[in-house]
Amino acid sequence: VVVGKNPHVLTLDQGTDDPTHVYTINKDDHSLSVIDVADFEAVPDELQLRPFFDTLVFSPDGSKAISYIAGEITAEDLEGQGSVNRNEIAILDLAGDERSVEFRTLDARPTDVVFSADGLKALIPMKTDLSVLYLPEEGEPDVVNYPFSLDSADPAQPSMVETSPDSTRAFAAVAGESDVYIIDLDQKIFETLIPTPFAPTDIQVTADGEHTVVVGGSTKVVIFDNDVFEPETLTVDSIARRIVPAGDAETPLLFLYNDAQSHDTFTTIEFDEGAPEVETYVTEAKIADVQVDPTGQAAVLVHVENNFGAGGVSLFNLAESQPSYIDLESPAHSMTFLDTEDPAIEPTGYVMVVLKEARTLVRIGL
Repeated sequence: VVVGKNPHVLTLDQGTDDPTHVYTINKDDHSLSVIDVADFEAVPDELQLRPFFDTLVFSPDGSKAISYIAGEITAEDLEGQGSVNRNEIAILDLAGDERSVEFRTLDARPTDVVFSADGLKALIPMKTDLSVLYLPEEGEPDVVNYPFSLDSADPAQPSMVETSPDSTRAFAAVAGESDVYIIDLDQKIFETLIPTPFAPTDIQVTADGEHTVVVGGSTKVVIFDNDVFEPETLTVDSIARRIVPAGDAETPLLFLYNDAQSHDTFTTIEFDEGAPEVETYVTEAKIADVQVDPTGQAAVLVHVENNFGAGGVSLFNLAESQPSYIDLESPAHSMTFLDTEDPAIEPTGYVMVVLKEARTLVRIGL
């Protein structure tokens, strides 16, 4: 497939449940190429980005995307390019055949982009505050900045942001602070502040939108109801720095684990008509990562390389509630979840695991 000059970023419209296009950001001519996965033909009329744009974040339905510069730029990189605007973003409209791009300069450098579930809001943490792009179906985007410091000379940088499933609220943490800020995105105001006994390392709203869970790299976990905002602190049996959502809106479940690659335990919290049910599990090796399949009913725990250069993964099926360990000849490098509609193949869901330095793909049924 012929694309622009020197493609250096390749991604699917990964915000969607059913990706339909592949996108490449092309380094030498600063273009964005679009490839239809139905026939693997490049879509005519490439979009033009700016030099050094290297990141593309899609809305849940894939109809919009934000591109910006995430990587560092050296003096050598700038030779022949002149200046670069690190505060600039590209707003891409990818719906239909008439794709377009609009550039917008923010007040500070973006560090991340998080779309709301409805795709109509793009939350952009910056070095100074949180910028929210309100993206209407028609018309110009509206921008609202939410500062976390009253002193403009000493701004506070948001370290993470999460949105509610109904897209009405944002939950944000600020670097070095032990609080969770809750923003009403419709009223465009700060709604309340929840104190935590630690500086948050992750925030996650349950799939039904009723609870928020916060961790901070310890055995303490803060949970609060999103109607009354009364925090409860639990003590679990494993250190939690990261949260991965699973389950569904009827029975939300969260995986809590330590991504420091130093622990072989993880905790699940299930919300099912009452108090949260907490379980802690011990695996056969230290955990590096946890990924959940698109149905939310199975998780793959990636383990740290052992002393012999081998690796492994553990499968955790929510119906079985017990992790099963699988030895691999080499550590897992990356993975993707796939599905098949062939009734002759069981199970229909599986994960393809790329092994590090082994030139091998492993197919594991879920």
